[in-house]
Amino acid sequence: MSEVAEVTIQYVNDPKPGKKMGSIKTAELGYFGVFPNMLRQFSTNEVCRVEYESNGDFKKVTKKLASAVREPTKQVRPRSDPAESEQIFAVALTKEFIARGDVTCDSDSLTRVVNTCREVYRKTFGGTEAQRRDDLNDSVPY
Repeated sequence: MSEVAEVTIQYVNDPKPGKKMGSIKTAELGYFGVFPNMLRQFSTNEVCRVEYESNGDFKKVTKKLASAVREPTKQVRPRSDPAESEQIFAVALTKEFIARGDVTCDSDSLTRVVNTCREVYRKTFGGTEAQRRDDLNDSVPY
């Protein structure tokens, strides 16, 4: 009786001298016997579905059904702290103003530029203060 399994190929072994079958080793189910004409269908680290027959501990691949297509895991960047985002924004703009020569590197000039950049951030991207409760009482459904 045939069974089907999804397996990860760890390695492919050619037939040993005097033997009719080679083998594949899988991470999930161990070794499978494979006839030489089918061995070239398998490659190391491949994830695939196989149809096989088992007789006691011996498993023999009868057919390779398909390579499995796994969705790549999407890396999600954690949300930045708003205060940190504001600081990054202000430093980046201040650096550009200094590089262009628009600001001198004295304490008063730098303080004025940094505070201006922070104000721009708050006006465009929002401040760090929590939304007031009365701001939620509008006609827009949530």
